Amino acid sequence: MSGSVSDPLHRFAHTAIPLFKCPPLCSHMCVALARRSFTRTHTRFARRYGGERFRQGVKLLTFAAVGGGIFAVIAARFPAMDRRHVTIFHDYAVNVVSGLPRGATVMTNDDMNCNTLHYLGRCEGVRGDLNIVKIPLITYDWWKPMQVRAPQMQDNCAELDYAELDCARTAAGERAKCAAQARCELRATICSNRPPPFVHTCVLSLCSPVFVVQLEHFGNLKDTFPGTRHHPFDPDGFSMKEFLDVNVGEEGEGRPEVYVLGDWKTGDDSQDVYPRVTYGLIDRVMKPGSAVDLLEYARKNREVMPRFDMVTTIEEVAGSWELVVLLKYVAAYLKVSHYVANEIGRYQGTLAEKLEIGEVGVEIYDMLRDVVKLDAHSALWVQRSVFRNAGVVAGMVGGFADQSGDEDKSRHLAGKMFAFWDVFMQMCEVEDAWSEKDCKEVVMFVDHGVNPYSQQKFKSEAGFEWLGKYDGWYKDKY
Repeated sequence: MSGSVSDPLHRFAHTAIPLFKCPPLCSHMCVALARRSFTRTHTRFARRYGGERFRQGVKLLTFAAVGGGIFAVIAARFPAMDRRHVTIFHDYAVNVVSGLPRGATVMTNDDMNCNTLHYLGRCEGVRGDLNIVKIPLITYDWWKPMQVRAPQMQDNCAELDYAELDCARTAAGERAKCAAQARCELRATICSNRPPPFVHTCVLSLCSPVFVVQLEHFGNLKDTFPGTRHHPFDPDGFSMKEFLDVNVGEEGEGRPEVYVLGDWKTGDDSQDVYPRVTYGLIDRVMKPGSAVDLLEYARKNREVMPRFDMVTTIEEVAGSWELVVLLKYVAAYLKVSHYVANEIGRYQGTLAEKLEIGEVGVEIYDMLRDVVKLDAHSALWVQRSVFRNAGVVAGMVGGFADQSGDEDKSRHLAGKMFAFWDVFMQMCEVEDAWSEKDCKEVVMFVDHGVNPYSQQKFKSEAGFEWLGKYDGWYKDKY
């Protein structure tokens, strides 16, 4: 559009047109302007040329024209604003809670973690057995008193039948749902004798699976929350370590397991004595000094690790909240695979157990291979050591397979090892890091087509012909 910035039409266009990106705001402005200008105009016109019926007709036409314009703008923008097909946030929440044990305490932090789990529990009734504690909220004085009110309502209303409500959440068919609804209606009648403003809250709480399970776990707030609020410098408050001292039990003790989704609250480092071990997308808080059964850990992560199609999602999510979720998946994959990589060399179990554990690590590393970006400025860039370690794990596990006499699995894992190191060497090239020891060692093994952990040589064999592109690289570089 031509014209100077002082031109009224030019100023109007550049000020008003962007408002059409926000239909609600635009509609309010349009209606207000139209009502002000057209009311005056058609009133004078009607007084001169017609009566009351004519004035009403003009008014109707005016608002029809304005309404049609607003509808046209909204209709044009609706496809871009329609997010019904976006399920990444819902799927993330489901993947977080799907593998958690019954009755677990889940401590959440950051907007994405708090809101997605809150929606899933409150709006869809999924995993109502979980006790979700939002870390940002327990720092406020009002939070704990609000929770204390809930058990008092239970005592004054009715005894809750947890089993029947649980059946309604899990059993198929309408029969169980109807039975649970009937009990809710009965309790609503009992609660109707409560004075305002507790009636509404009481009815909702009795019919809400989330509330029911919170009553189970928050039955003794003095012990569960050892202070008025989470604040390490408040004399009446509690540190996170004090909270964990009360709530994290020994293995097999019977207390609900405690998990954390997100970081701890900034300003309180007391909880760092409690190790966190990643299971799927979430960390379990462990008692200091407790041991982790690596075989059970690997089996659990194979069961709960979400299978997420990151490759087809990447191009759609750049610079968005979807990217935030995507990075949470990547971070989880990295933590689980690194834990396996660090612990498998020290594991004292059988050869078959080592093979099983290692394969889980390789499988998770493999999920990252098509996602990582070589550009260090990309949000999906990871350090090259990730793929060096991935190759090391695959090579070690390939050695276990060779020792057990499984030649096919040994060859398969060797292929994974070279594939990981292929990415690693590309990163060495991009970063011009050939003087570094790790790049030097890996290029030697790839150039010769050798698995250093089994001493098997695969170069020129069927399925490994592609290694020929690295012929002479070690000599050329060094």
